[in-house]
Amino acid sequence: MFKKKEKPFRFQIEIDTAATWWAENLGSKSKQDNGDLFMSMFKTMMVSDIEITEEQKQVFFEALRQELKVEMERAWNNRVTLDVDYSPDFKLATAAAKADIDEMLFPMKTTMWIEPGKVSVSCGYRAPVEYLLNKSKEELASGEQPGNGN
Repeated sequence: MFKKKEKPFRFQIEIDTAATWWAENLGSKSKQDNGDLFMSMFKTMMVSDIEITEEQKQVFFEALRQELKVEMERAWNNRVTLDVDYSPDFKLATAAAKADIDEMLFPMKTTMWIEPGKVSVSCGYRAPVEYLLNKSKEELASGEQPGNGN
């Protein structure tokens, strides 16, 4: 897990789950699936020699956390989507720029949905949705409120 330098904050579990997934799925091992085998192989070969340092990943993690904190509070329904088609959306690109990470190193055709109590991702062309965090109604009703750091 990446270092956290702050006191607990609203939506911390959701934000940390999302930022950790992105930081761990950048670089030469990122999934490059756009539905076209030739193009996917070509992009995989293009990024295979580019490595990201642990320091860059940490800077990216912290920058993305800050972007998500602002976005989660700003959104009227506390929901945020992160998206990479062939290049990352503005939030991801901003965090990558702060860490000096090439935008080519993001997994293609990837979408992540972040909302109170849930984080899900579809990584690759027509990939199934995977839940990284999925608090049940029972868990939420037992006093564990989404976004409060519990």
